Amino acid sequence: MNDNIETKLLNINNRVDKVSLDIEIIKSNHLAHIESDINSLNFKTDRIEDKVDKTYWILLTAAGAFIGILLVNILRIL
Repeated sequence: MNDNIETKLLNINNRVDKVSLDIEIIKSNHLAHIESDINSLNFKTDRIEDKVDKTYWILLTAAGAFIGILLVNILRIL
C-alpha cells in the first residue's frame, strides 16, 4: 500500500516538474519573441521619426524662402 502511494507521489512530482519546465520554456520563448517585436517597432518608429523631421525641415525651409522672396518683392515696390 505504501509503495503504491509513493509511486503515485513520485509520478505527481514528475508531472509537476515537467509542467514547470514547460512553463519556463514557454515564458522564455514568448519573452524572446516579444523583445524582438519591440526592437522591430523601435526601429520602425525611429525611421518614421527621421522622415517626419526631414519633412518638417523641408517645409520650414520652403516657407522661409517664400517669405524671403515675398519680402524682397514688397521692398522693391516701396
